[in-house]
Amino acid sequence: MPGEGRVVGVFRKERLQFQKFMPVARVRADVGTRPLKEHLAGAGHTLPGPDVPHPPILYDGVVSEGGSCVRGTWRIEEGLIPLADGVRAFRVPASCGSWEAKRADQGVEQSVAADG
Repeated sequence: MPGEGRVVGVFRKERLQFQKFMPVARVRADVGTRPLKEHLAGAGHTLPGPDVPHPPILYDGVVSEGGSCVRGTWRIEEGLIPLADGVRAFRVPASCGSWEAKRADQGVEQSVAADG
């Protein structure tokens, strides 16, 4: 997901739990994602402001014994984002998937998969 966000979480023993907060709501596109604002504009709808934040993404994972890998699941809970007309809302469906982050010789490798 492009953009700079904020991460808040805890690390206890081998368990890592955090939430990722992104400033711009995004939806799946033919290739990658696109801002929700663009998606809605294509259907003739508008948001009440310039952009709305993405719903929080909740991560839960376990760090490997040597600390070289973290694997876990992510989820976005179902919600509603009000439209500018004040009557209708865009439904954010619940979604979830798996993620993995590994140490690399230079930098960090990360992979994310969507399950639904």
